[in-house]
Amino acid sequence: MVKNIDDSLHFFSTEKRTGEHSVPCKVSCDMCRSPIFDEGRNTVLAYPASFVFEDGRIPLDFQPTAHIFFSQRVMEVPDGIPKWSGHKGSSELMQELTNDEGKMPKYKGVPNADSNTPAKDP
Repeated sequence: MVKNIDDSLHFFSTEKRTGEHSVPCKVSCDMCRSPIFDEGRNTVLAYPASFVFEDGRIPLDFQPTAHIFFSQRVMEVPDGIPKWSGHKGSSELMQELTNDEGKMPKYKGVPNADSNTPAKDP
């Protein structure tokens, strides 16, 4: 559950269609209404540019675990993260295209030991 310390967040419940925090909901800046993330019952879809980390390194918990609806992509993303044609786990797992044959660039911030399979979540 999100804590709205100092009332800096605006919530919009998409189910109740009200400005309250009730999942699923959209969360934005209360001052400028810039979107920050969508909070679901079991997931958060975040806008990466909304987060700035002090040391410039993205914590593992904030790194993506999958690309969804990749069959409708507008560009290739050769990052070693699993790509699903639809929802994660309930659609076709798609092959990543890369210029380096047999090599996956990264997954969860760690180079893969076995280039044929993605690294496991920590």
